[in-house]
Amino acid sequence: MKIFILCQDYPSEKNLYAMSFVHSRVKAYQNTCDVIVISFSTKANYIFDEVKVVTKSEGKKLLKLTKNNIVMIHAPNIRNGMMFIFNMLKYIKYIILFFHGHEVLDAKLYYPKPYNYDKKGKRKRKLLIIYDYFKLPLMRKLLNYLNSHKKLDLIFVSNWMYSAFCKSLNYSQSQLAKFKIHIINNPISVHIIQCGYHRNDIIKADFISIRPLDGAKYAVDLIIDFALNNPEYTFHIYGEGNYFKHNIQPPNVEVFNFFIYQKDIPQLLNNYKYALMPTKLDAQGVMMCEIAYYGIPTLVSDMPVCREMLEGFDNVKFICNDCFNRKYDIESLPNIKSSFNDKFSIQEISKQELSLI
Repeated sequence: MKIFILCQDYPSEKNLYAMSFVHSRVKAYQNTCDVIVISFSTKANYIFDEVKVVTKSEGKKLLKLTKNNIVMIHAPNIRNGMMFIFNMLKYIKYIILFFHGHEVLDAKLYYPKPYNYDKKGKRKRKLLIIYDYFKLPLMRKLLNYLNSHKKLDLIFVSNWMYSAFCKSLNYSQSQLAKFKIHIINNPISVHIIQCGYHRNDIIKADFISIRPLDGAKYAVDLIIDFALNNPEYTFHIYGEGNYFKHNIQPPNVEVFNFFIYQKDIPQLLNNYKYALMPTKLDAQGVMMCEIAYYGIPTLVSDMPVCREMLEGFDNVKFICNDCFNRKYDIESLPNIKSSFNDKFSIQEISKQELSLI
């Protein structure tokens, strides 16, 4: 059996972390399946870490030559993913769609308003809202059509994502009863799983946050509210963006405006007492899951998706987003105690997905 993995982008030597959560799955599949990746972004075929990655046109040629195949698409957008399978349907034996967020979310319902200085983000959100009037009904029609051919499974990275999908596409429970629905989380980095939190004797600051600075959903403004109301503690923020060119940077906050590679995160976390990882929107929040899994005491937003992912983790404390602008008793933070389980391991997740295959 040949498995075709379709995605908008894929890791390469020049872009190591493009949709890396897809690559970890592919490597697990390779133990039992013949896997080919079709990347909509690449203009030339290449090999990455023993994985064959091909262009869309080459993928179509290969698909036509295989009879016993399964096509799996991550974050299937209308323009590339859905149109590809619609046009190639007669050559496809079975389809599995992975929904990660933006491709089926109603922007006006779920996406927070961009920061005031982010003119590009404001324009993008307006365009998304307009595009959603066409995208969401069309996505629903395509899904109904594919499901009528009895060869479709839908995978969501969280129960929250599934609920948001239902609301965005206006599906009732009875209508969705005709579909094969699965909830399977994204795996976390192997660099996190292989290590565990061990605080260094000399720390760099009390709190660490690793967030893109400009996207409102990453809630840097809540981190600043927290820092302003807890001036006796120090905060380090790692991430790229222009937020602090337009907003106050408190004296107890230091910003490192650059990207942190996954392999470097474990040793970086050991330099801090606590992690601060608020959010305003997440389909799962993989970085939040990784940091909590690592074992460092972690503050996260008290939102349904965060509860779903991290409820039961002894080192996690939930705070409602309206409470980040208050004084916080640091003694109430959880003691260092890792909650290790297989919930986010690639081995467990690949087992679930291979069982579908």
